[in-house]
Amino acid sequence: MKIICLCMTLMGLLVLQACGGGAVDGSTVARPQKTAIVEFAVSAADATSIVKGVTMVVRLPPGVTVSTEAGSTIINAAVLQGVNSFQILTSNYLVADNEVRIPAINISNTIENIVFARLTCNVVSGQTLMESQFTSLVPVLFDPSGAGGQDLKNSVNPKISVTFGY
Repeated sequence: MKIICLCMTLMGLLVLQACGGGAVDGSTVARPQKTAIVEFAVSAADATSIVKGVTMVVRLPPGVTVSTEAGSTIINAAVLQGVNSFQILTSNYLVADNEVRIPAINISNTIENIVFARLTCNVVSGQTLMESQFTSLVPVLFDPSGAGGQDLKNSVNPKISVTFGY
């Protein structure tokens, strides 16, 4: 009987090992990432809130950095792109606060819920980050404007998402 129990226990441990160890809370075991591709978006409740310009300032979670031009706070253009007809203006990364400032203007888009910028961050070696560390970020500043400079703060919300690179 003891041999059967011992065999069953060993088999269970082998199954857990083969599946990556299993997590206590039922989630998957995370592995270290190399990059975090962060998307910044605007989300409007109605079609009359087309964003023509937006500035978003966000403190990134610990464990990520942003590439800048040599000797500068200006974010390297290779890691920050405007998407969906948004043009990114000069954007900055403040190392001390781990903060990015991204201003963008809408060139020709007429969609009210849209990603306007994509930033590729470096993940510090050995760090394992969670999606919730990004999606729960609250901008330090969120300043959306509509046609003619109309203030859209009450009708447009910020949205931040992330995809990890391994």
